[in-house]
Amino acid sequence: MVTKEFATSQGSVTLRGLKRGEIKKLRAAGINVGGNIPLEKLEDHTAAVLAAILPENFMERFDELEESEILKMHRELLAMTYPTEEQAKNSG
Repeated sequence: MVTKEFATSQGSVTLRGLKRGEIKKLRAAGINVGGNIPLEKLEDHTAAVLAAILPENFMERFDELEESEILKMHRELLAMTYPTEEQAKNSG
């Protein structure tokens, strides 16, 4: 599993791509992980997706993060979950 250390204003956290079961659970909750996100649902969507992989003790400080940090973590998570063909080939 590919992971990446991500530094935030609330400390570092390890990011990884979502597992199939996590994607299915999120979809069952109405979160389309790989789809377009309406702007009015962006905050709830990103929080739900990140909560699937971030440790509970980090999520306790989630609201203290800058929105830009949250969006960067979300983009990283999506890139690890759905890598391009080139990224997948280079990761092993």
